[in-house]
Amino acid sequence: MRKIEPERIRRAARIYASNQEASRALGIAPGSFSRLCRLYKIETPYARKRRRREEFGRQRDDDLLEDIDIDLQEIKALEEVLDLN
Repeated sequence: MRKIEPERIRRAARIYASNQEASRALGIAPGSFSRLCRLYKIETPYARKRRRREEFGRQRDDDLLEDIDIDLQEIKALEEVLDLN
């Protein structure tokens, strides 16, 4: 088996959108690509997608909580106005 430099693996992981595309570009099996990424502590395209999806979900949850907080403040302000009249 020929040795693949970590920098080539890192570059393929960064450029390609899937583990399969990256492994195909390097001429190795997808399992070998994943194993080499773990060995050199390189984030795979699959892991990158999963991380971004989780970050997006957390951001969306934070935005929703912020909207709820604003709505509650508006309700309290309206209640105060209604009580004054």
